[in-house]
Amino acid sequence: MKPPHVYQHSKEIKKQLFKLESDCLKETMMTQKHISHLNEDLQRVNYRKERMDFVAGLLNEFNDLDPSALDTIFEYKTDDLKMQ
Repeated sequence: MKPPHVYQHSKEIKKQLFKLESDCLKETMMTQKHISHLNEDLQRVNYRKERMDFVAGLLNEFNDLDPSALDTIFEYKTDDLKMQ
């Protein structure tokens, strides 16, 4: 049979280990949640970048075909903004 102080010390160590394990699990879950949010943000940014690259590429192609056409497009857009 163990002496009472050894039993008490063992009990305290188990309690501390359980708390540490619980804290680690909590931090792991929070980290996974943050990673998930960052991944969603990154996907949104990548989608926006792809759209911007597509539009820029389209405008460049349009400019290569007929440089004055872009002036016409932007004139219409400017007129639209003025009418709002």
